[in-house]
Amino acid sequence: MSSTEQQAPGIRRTDLQQLIWRIASPKWDFHDAFAADLPEKQSAVMAATQRPVSELAFSEPNGEPAWKKLPSWAVVASGDKAAGADVVRSMAKRAGAKISEVEGSHVIMVSQSQAVTDVILTAVAAVG
Repeated sequence: MSSTEQQAPGIRRTDLQQLIWRIASPKWDFHDAFAADLPEKQSAVMAATQRPVSELAFSEPNGEPAWKKLPSWAVVASGDKAAGADVVRSMAKRAGAKISEVEGSHVIMVSQSQAVTDVILTAVAAVG
């Protein structure tokens, strides 16, 4: 950890916790990381209304993944700086998903809604 980074006070350092801490930092740039392909006014509203992520979202046990038994589709946003296009692509490949790569940010469902809708409609038609 560099001298300019702070560790979240009172909690054990993990990558997830540090990510949450950086996102909560007033210096963090929501627009650049999440919504660079949207107008700044729109991403400012998204930043102001975004609920904080809970660590439980990443650590709470759940059941058997549906992708192990059902066909899957994925839209990989090539400019995703939040989750990372490479990470999303890797998870989609692991799931055996039919992958569509679309240029856009983490909020690809907002910035490229028609492309995402087309993938959903393709999936619906395929499983009929």
